[in-house]
Formats: sequence, structure tokens, C-alpha cells
Amino acid sequence: MPSFLKTIALGAIVSVGLSLSAHAATIFTDRTAFDAVTGPLALETFDTPIARAALITFDGGITSSRSGTTNSPNEVNNFGSFSTLVTRDQKNLITLNFGKQINAFGADFSGLGSLFADLLGTDESVTIASSFQPAGFFGFVSDELFSSLQFRTAPGIGFGSQLFSLDNLLSGTAADVSPVPLPATLPLLLAAFGGIGIMRRRRAH
Repeated sequence: MPSFLKTIALGAIVSVGLSLSAHAATIFTDRTAFDAVTGPLALETFDTPIARAALITFDGGITSSRSGTTNSPNEVNNFGSFSTLVTRDQKNLITLNFGKQINAFGADFSGLGSLFADLLGTDESVTIASSFQPAGFFGFVSDELFSSLQFRTAPGIGFGSQLFSLDNLLSGTAADVSPVPLPATLPLLLAAFGGIGIMRRRRAH
């Protein structure tokens, strides 16, 4: 096969691969701006205290499960907030399950040091805090749908266990999110494969 066709085919395959794997969440640290983008979402205010347990269910139906075996915090405290802990050894992780597919999540966080949220079922991870942060709002809108997310801290750094709380949790599907467009490089990829097929037929004859 001529080298120029090989170059086109390789470039198209790489470009499409990058287009399909690149996902990003839009981050918000201002609740008003987040609300303006998402529209009305389900609100969990943690008004009902829930005792510490491996699995708890909030009033709105969202569940929180703890992966660790120790009796670490996974509870709604008497101050009206969800309190929990993740550990640096990754043995204690917290998973929120929303019971449906969503792409928008936000809450008022406090006690943040190093905290990340993995959107389960996708290849996306969101950095909530990479260093000690004052209490405040954090939210994001993803370009992928997910039904659960998992909180973790970064391994191998000096924060140890990460105890944090959140309140006024918002979740749902953002009103103005457009469907993901077809990658612009897809026609180029199809053309390249077509060229490869033609060259193989010519060699066969």
C-alpha cells in the first residue's frame, strides 16, 4: 500500500481514538452559576439523622455504601449533613448510587483535603480538591451519563484519611446539555479503510 495511504489511515485511527476517549466535566464552585446551567435538580438536605452503617439510604432515595470493614463514618449527623471518610490505602471508599442515570452533581462540601470522584461506568474522574480547601460549593456537569460515583483520596500522599461532610446535595440531568456530536474525523477514518480495501483487491488481482 502506498505510504501516503498508510499515513492517512494511521492519522485517522489515532484522531478518532482521541475524539472518542476525551471526556471532560464542566466544574462549578458557584451554586448560582451551576443552577443556571442545570435547571431544577433533585435536592437532598439530610434533615433526617441516619446512624452509621455500611449502607444507608437518604430521604430522597440516594444510597451511600462504604467499602471498608471498619466502623468508619457513613452517616447523616445531628447537624443535618452527610459525614463520611475515605482512606489513603483505598480500602475505605464511599459510593453514592442515584438509582438512575444523571450527568450533574453538586453539594456544599466541608473538611476537604484531597478528594476525587470517579464516575462509575465511565472513564471519567473529577478532582474535587487536591489540597486543603475552605468549606464551599462544588459541582460538575459531565458529558457522560452515570448512575453512581465513588469518592476516594489520592494514594501515596500525606493527607492520610480524608474525613469530609456534604450538604444540600443536587443531582439529576442538566437541562441544556447537548448530545455528543459524531467525531469530525469519522469520515476520514471510513475513507482510509475504504482505500485500504481497494488496494488489497488490486493486489489480489
